[in-house]
Amino acid sequence: METNAQTPSPAAVSPESSAPGPKLKLGPIQAASGAIFALFLVLHLCTAASGTLGPARYDATLATLRNVYRPHIAVEILIIGLAASVHIACAIVQMVRRRKIVAFKGAWWMRAHRLAGYFMLLVLIGHVFATRIAPTLATGPTATGKADFAFLAFASLSVPGFFWPYYLLLGIAGATHLGLGLHLASRMLRARREADAETAGRAAGGPSPARLAVIFGFAAVVTVGVFSILWRGSEASRERFPEYKALADKLLP
Repeated sequence: METNAQTPSPAAVSPESSAPGPKLKLGPIQAASGAIFALFLVLHLCTAASGTLGPARYDATLATLRNVYRPHIAVEILIIGLAASVHIACAIVQMVRRRKIVAFKGAWWMRAHRLAGYFMLLVLIGHVFATRIAPTLATGPTATGKADFAFLAFASLSVPGFFWPYYLLLGIAGATHLGLGLHLASRMLRARREADAETAGRAAGGPSPARLAVIFGFAAVVTVGVFSILWRGSEASRERFPEYKALADKLLP
């Protein structure tokens, strides 16, 4: 989830290049896989942002965007599963190489990017299981195999002390890691393509004020959307609540 670049110089763009031995340079691989995964993540976060408009609009947006990033299981595996797996594997290998799990060196925006990535890495498997796999295990006349607004509402109404901070942090972390990560990926891939040291040096700089405004503006929109989903949970249809209750009883001790 993190990309190992720390100082605004061409050498810092890929720290593995200075490591002894013929180690694979993971920075560009992680950047490319992150950029591919971003195709899904930006749509996923736009769905969350649509929560501001209410349950019906959220479900309509979810159904529309699912047809884009999940039209077929093969597309889902390539764009979401494979890209995310490569991205995470690169992060873990870099942790092993430096013999340190958490690294907070570098500029503030790099630390923010890493902190968001650490949180996502911590909760990703549980989030995927809960929202993608668990709904397919539900049974009953209302079961569709897919999560919807009511699914989130049931969770937040059942255990608000956990799901309110969890979903808010997930939205903030996802949008922050996405925005700063795309900037980082673009600078790394550009520096790798360019032989000109001056160009590579410029690519290694931090986000411009305008880009930061876009990144954190999007994060704010997503956060408001997530808050609206939680706040308006009582407006959700209760039709599928028995299905979700039975599913929770089956999966949780």
